[in-house]
This record gives sequence, structure tokens and C-alpha cells, in this order.
Amino acid sequence: ERRYKIPGITVESRPVRYYPHSGLAAHVIGTVGAIDGDEVAALEGKGYRAGDMIGKSGIERSYDDKIRGIDGGEVVEVDVRGRPGRTLDVKAPVPGNDVTLTLDMGLQMQVEKSLGGKRGGVVVMDPRNGDILAMASRPHFDPLIFTSPEMRKQLKSMSSAGFPFVNRVLSGFPPGSTFKAVTMLAALETGVVSTTESFSCPGYYTLGARIARCWKTSGHGRLDLSGGLINSCDVVFYEMGRRLGPDKLAHYSRLMGLGKKTGIPLTGEAAGNVPDTEWKRRMLNDAWYPGE
Repeated sequence: ERRYKIPGITVESRPVRYYPHSGLAAHVIGTVGAIDGDEVAALEGKGYRAGDMIGKSGIERSYDDKIRGIDGGEVVEVDVRGRPGRTLDVKAPVPGNDVTLTLDMGLQMQVEKSLGGKRGGVVVMDPRNGDILAMASRPHFDPLIFTSPEMRKQLKSMSSAGFPFVNRVLSGFPPGSTFKAVTMLAALETGVVSTTESFSCPGYYTLGARIARCWKTSGHGRLDLSGGLINSCDVVFYEMGRRLGPDKLAHYSRLMGLGKKTGIPLTGEAAGNVPDTEWKRRMLNDAWYPGE
């Protein structure tokens, strides 16, 4: 903050957050807001005080103590009417540290464009070192709405419109067809399928009296394993899942890190749940059936 004095007038300039790309990577960058009473109590002795702005989500929250810096200030003599006079002491503010992310701007833009108005989440990871190159969630928001009381009025109407502040990449949402890669790995590792095997997809899968549909109702015809994965054929993976059973599938899921937090320094990460026969017995007091 800087203060400029003109006789009878005090002009103050305050730093504000500026988002040149609007809502790009909003869930990663996160939001800020006024510190509340619980936060003041929890952070007592760390330089926080009532009235401060503090990170509320995302990187803003995880690294708030690194990027906030140290407040400056002035000791100013005032007269009996409260008008400022001589400046007795000045303490210059200390800027906070920069935080550099692994996000690739071009890739992040492309991922967000591909999501468009759909609901869901996309994360792109560099498999060589675990760097997150892109992370997007929809619906999303513009962090600018948290920067002023006038814009914060929009929050109430937004909170019920598809939960835009939830990062669907980190929260408890079913993985959908991305899980098929786990199923195939487990099937190959355990030998319940071979690389030369082929499958027939008529558009549905029958197990007893139950009929489960493939996403392509007309069917994919005959497919090998790679064709099943490329086409995301539900029938191929119904068969692999049935052969594996829940316990083998759960075992390989956990080997791939599912069912526990990754430890990514972002708020709101859910561990997820990998059910098996023991889990169903304990939670539902029931056996696991092949159709499940």
C-alpha cells in the first residue's frame, strides 16, 4: 500500500489481484477472502490478524504463508480531529515469494476449450515425473468475483449452479471409462486375458437375467484387446471385470494409487473408495455378486 498526501486529501493505492486470463485454471489458482475468526485463532502467532485477506482454496490457500509477504505501515501524528499530520515512522512492506507451477499455458487453454460447457474434470500429467501440465474442472468460475464486495454478490446465485467451486479432478466423482485402463492392466497381469484374445460386442452383455448395454448400442463387432481400449467398448471390459472379480480388481487399483490421496498441495482432495468383498460385507452385510 502506498499513501500520497495532498493538503486536506489522502490518496491511498492498494494492491489487488489481477487475472489476465479470467477463469483459466481457476480451481488450481484458487480464491482469497477475508480471514474468519477460526482462522485467526488457528494462525495466532504467524502474523495473521482480523481484517486480513487470506487464501481460501487452491494454491492461494496452500501457499498463503509463502506468497502473502509482510505488511508495511506508518505511524502518523494526528490532531484532535483525527486529521493526519507528521509521519513519525514508516515500515516498508516486504513482498511475498513467487510460486511457479508446472502448468503448461497452451495445454491448459486447450483442455479448458475442449471441456466447453460440459461438466467434468481433466488432468494431464507428465508420466516421467508426475508434473501436472493441465488441470481443469467444469463448471468453473472467475476468481475476480472474490475481489470486491460488489462482485461477491454473485456468489449466492453461483453456488447452486452445478457447484462451480468444486474441483472435480480432486473430489469424489466416479472415474467412468478412464478406469478401463486399470481393468485391462489387472487382466493382463493376472493372466485372465491374453494379448491375442478377441471379443465380440453385439451392443450388450448378458449375465444371467441381466443385460448391460454398451455405449454403442449397435455394437462394435469383433475386437482385440487394443481395439477394446481404443473404442472404449463396455462389453470387452464387462467380460474382463467378471473374470477378475472384485478383489483382484481392487488390488491392482490400489497398486495404481487409487483409494488414497496423492498429497498434491491443493485443497479438497478426496481419497476415494476402492470397494472389495470385505468392504461390502462390512458396510452392507452382503456378498458380492458377479453382475456388480
